[in-house]
Amino acid sequence: KERDIMVGHILDSIPDPILALNLKGQPILWNERIQRNLWTARKVDPTQPIEWDKVYPKESVQRLNAVLEQVQNGKSVGFINVQEVLGQEMVLDLNFAPILNSEKEITGVVMVGRDITEQQRQALALEHSQATYKTLFQNTFDAVLWYDYQAESLLDANEAARTLFEFEEKQDLTKFHRYDLL
Repeated sequence: KERDIMVGHILDSIPDPILALNLKGQPILWNERIQRNLWTARKVDPTQPIEWDKVYPKESVQRLNAVLEQVQNGKSVGFINVQEVLGQEMVLDLNFAPILNSEKEITGVVMVGRDITEQQRQALALEHSQATYKTLFQNTFDAVLWYDYQAESLLDANEAARTLFEFEEKQDLTKFHRYDLL
């Protein structure tokens, strides 16, 4: 009994959704994050096997069923899933693994989801920023050099600078020192 309470506290202290199902698809163990995402947001009854088709779109259910089949055959599987939870789009890195009993027989499936929504947003923002920088850097009519003063090497040059300093297209610019340009 004390161990069960401790396991419950451990599960609830983990910010990622964790759900364990028996082979019939009925929840047997979950943490508070799953409670918010499934039981509350999607009105799932945790005392019954989950009817995934009533919770997720058809294509997500097909993918989930394929994953659950792989896990029931002893494989651990992970994939990225985008879904709406409580009116907000979430990007989840979902990982599934078999639950084994003492005889090494598969008795269920555990799912751990990591919310990577913010990481995805930051990656997209960085990608956009890099694309903007590259466009500005390459399309300006002025010669622009990118020089690392600590390493004392030239990192990049835009097309106007390559023309002005007569750099070749694929020339390694890191060999140039700033005094070579004078």
